[in-house]
Amino acid sequence: MHPARPSSCSHFPFVCLIDARGVHVTLSHYCPTAASMLFANQAAIEVVDGPSPVAGFDIPEGLDARESLPPLASPNRLMTFDAFSDWERMEVGKGIPDPPMVAAIALFERARKAVPAPWSWPAAPLDLEGRWASMVAPGWPRFAPVVQRYRAAKVFASWAAYTGDGLAAVLRVADIAGAVLQVETVRQCEAADRRLDADLLKQAIRQSDLLLVHYADGRVLSSGITP
Repeated sequence: MHPARPSSCSHFPFVCLIDARGVHVTLSHYCPTAASMLFANQAAIEVVDGPSPVAGFDIPEGLDARESLPPLASPNRLMTFDAFSDWERMEVGKGIPDPPMVAAIALFERARKAVPAPWSWPAAPLDLEGRWASMVAPGWPRFAPVVQRYRAAKVFASWAAYTGDGLAAVLRVADIAGAVLQVETVRQCEAADRRLDADLLKQAIRQSDLLLVHYADGRVLSSGITP
């Protein structure tokens, strides 16, 4: 690692959560290599052990929640850290149906409004439902494993567990991510003027994480309060 290289560059695309259990790592799929991994990996979706993500950092940069209590299982009940790990392992393997496009638009707008000024994000394409039906829906089912892996990356090592209301916030952010991906997939298909293919979905995934990981305020996304 070059001594003059900024720490943020050394950590990209790793998104790290540090809590009482240790270091937990997910990825920003704005990185082309990380996005490609969603298509190449055919193994079962599961939580695995690995080395420190960044050479030279025993404790990498990220959300340091080591002094925090375990996440909320419900508004009035904390869970144990062991139960939280078990929940993550169970949740990453789930396949969740895509929300109806009306619901997806509302969730997408939450992400847009979480972008702090002076930054902004473009509105959803016009006639989103019609373009989804004609350009995306016919090819979407064959990419279900890719979409499931993308969602799993939003559930595991989620900062929302500690910045929002626990498990509810984690699932809320994962649902927003799914909706953003739907909208950005339509945008990519519209821009290319062709139906969904792997390259267009990869670009949509990259744009989704550019918004969710790098533009939007994560605390706003996880809060449950419309900005």
